Amino acid sequence: MWGVLWVAFWLPAFSLPAGVLVQLESARPDKGAATRAWMRKAGARHVRSFPNIGWEFWEAPTALSDSAFAESLSKYPGVKHACLPTRIKLFSTFPDDQDFSYWQWALYSPNKPDYDIDAPEAWDVTTGSAQLIVAVIDTGIDPTHADLALNIWHNPDEIPDNGKDDDGNGFVDDDMGWDFVNHTNLPYDDLGHGTHVSGIIGAVGNNGIGVCGVNWRTAILTLKVFEQSETTDDVIVAAFDYVLGMKRNVAVINASWGGTTLSLPIYDAIAACGRRGILVCVAAGNVKISTADHPIYPGACDLPNIITVAGSNMYGYKYDSTSFGPLVHVCAPGDSIQSTLPAPFLYGRLSGTSMAAPHVSGAALLLLSVQPSLTPEALRNRIMGSSKPIPTLQDISLSQGLINLPALFTVDSEAPAVITDLSVTGAGITTATLEFTLPHDEPPDEPVSIVELRCAAFPITAQNWWETRRIPALILRGIPGERRTASVEGLFPDTLYHFAARSIDEGGNVSALSNDATTRTVSARTVYYEGFENGAPGWEIGEMWDIATSPSLAAGGVHFLFHPEVNPPYPTPDVVTSPWLDLTTSHAPYLTFSHLYEYYGFQRLTNAGIVEVLSEGDEEWHEVARFEMYYSPWKRETISLGAWSGQRIRIRFRFFHIFDPTEELRETGWLIDEFRILEAGKSSTPAMGIAAY
Repeated sequence: MWGVLWVAFWLPAFSLPAGVLVQLESARPDKGAATRAWMRKAGARHVRSFPNIGWEFWEAPTALSDSAFAESLSKYPGVKHACLPTRIKLFSTFPDDQDFSYWQWALYSPNKPDYDIDAPEAWDVTTGSAQLIVAVIDTGIDPTHADLALNIWHNPDEIPDNGKDDDGNGFVDDDMGWDFVNHTNLPYDDLGHGTHVSGIIGAVGNNGIGVCGVNWRTAILTLKVFEQSETTDDVIVAAFDYVLGMKRNVAVINASWGGTTLSLPIYDAIAACGRRGILVCVAAGNVKISTADHPIYPGACDLPNIITVAGSNMYGYKYDSTSFGPLVHVCAPGDSIQSTLPAPFLYGRLSGTSMAAPHVSGAALLLLSVQPSLTPEALRNRIMGSSKPIPTLQDISLSQGLINLPALFTVDSEAPAVITDLSVTGAGITTATLEFTLPHDEPPDEPVSIVELRCAAFPITAQNWWETRRIPALILRGIPGERRTASVEGLFPDTLYHFAARSIDEGGNVSALSNDATTRTVSARTVYYEGFENGAPGWEIGEMWDIATSPSLAAGGVHFLFHPEVNPPYPTPDVVTSPWLDLTTSHAPYLTFSHLYEYYGFQRLTNAGIVEVLSEGDEEWHEVARFEMYYSPWKRETISLGAWSGQRIRIRFRFFHIFDPTEELRETGWLIDEFRILEAGKSSTPAMGIAAY
């Protein structure tokens, strides 16, 4: 389990709230009246609305479960989305040995100068601004802390403690923020996480006591959404809606939390923040694995105003548990970070990407205090581009190094050169390989910091860049003129694709787009298809498997194979098996299917979903794929069956158990849909093998 481990021993098991999140086709108050009337007539109760985001929270009628209510809503005209609350977790750990020393290695470390963020040099330029508001959506804050009190935001439009909603925002006496868990104006911190995060961003500097934040002066808006180490997205969305409804502009939001399931309401909330000019700094997660293989949200959301942060230690290596990879933008210190804690502790060390993210929030605030007109995307690009490369952190993020505070203020207005030789050197039924030359920044030999790649089924322009699909490739820095390749996965057969690249330099300047590279993926003929819309004719379905019905969950149609994360009675085989599949005339057969999965197991490493093949006349099943931990939303796997060309085979999905979690720890399980056997045609370019998408 992720989160604040010491809390888990003292708090009751977390349970999801009763209710359904609903998005109507039109979120305007004067629209959707008929749909709301229908829901009320059915016995549903409106709990709250998030008007700045376009979502609502409803309690189900007493005769229906939440899941049944969500399914019925998803079929009703006028309802765009209906989904159950998503579980969100904190991303930090609390050590047993509390160290109250005041040494803040992350900001300045004379013993390891290459692995801190060089704060003193940046403070020669600016120490922050009390005019910039940073919203910390977390566990609350200790407002009496001597190192924080001066930097806590106070609502100038609200008269404290008069029992009135002076600013008319629907929150009475919200002088310094709001507690969305207990619905009060006192967002006090019971866990310590939010107070620690707030201290990293903005503990008062140069006051002779305690610690110093990245910003000596700032305005911390406290929005409490956690009272345990977990919460749900309906609570978090309420905090975002509060920010979007404010009369005062928030500059940065810090989000040191996340989950393995994409929350559409949180995605919409962050997108709305982008339209308001708000940068959202997100923790990458503490799962010690690439987010390209196992994405964590909202950090894995592809939005221009998100910057996702991994963690490093004082020796220049990854923090032990940090998530990493091409869906992470930057890295910041996240191990044994000294900061503020609620009384009676006052100060202490915590570790995790929860501690890394606020270093980047603080960096963004420092830069905005000097250049307040920067957009969220410009902030993101400057922080990424100015990061200092560190060889031991090459694979941690797109920037391949550590944030570098003084480099944020480097004056550089010249964009890097354009990549002009992007080409497709190979294509398969679901894959392609790209090749290009690294461009220069300032001639003759200044390198660029980052190369980003995108693909689409239409020509890519600077205007539609964020409407296309990002390619999760980490392009290593190097000398201009060096060749680089990137593998693209998750394409559809027999489809014309366009590819484009752009580069970012140390000043955050973005190049013009590269030449338009195109290819058509290899065609593939469907030999067999089962979408489970009419059951599963010819399939053998084990006791724990089921044909589930869910329009809001299915990859296509409304039905899919489903296995919950529950052990079957021993010795029942835990499998679902296809009918015999005839490949006797196939020369290049492939198996494809869509799935999503999440297993708890022991440290998420023991339970697994396995794909196996049995040929006619053989007694042994052969494993061809294994899926552990989690992946959401749906993705399609493509697996070669070339070893069984010319034979008759069966394919089975087997749920492999070592650990049976408790009711509180059980996760989604395994959902499978869109099962196909394909016969690949001939390619005009070299085939690239197998990929997942």
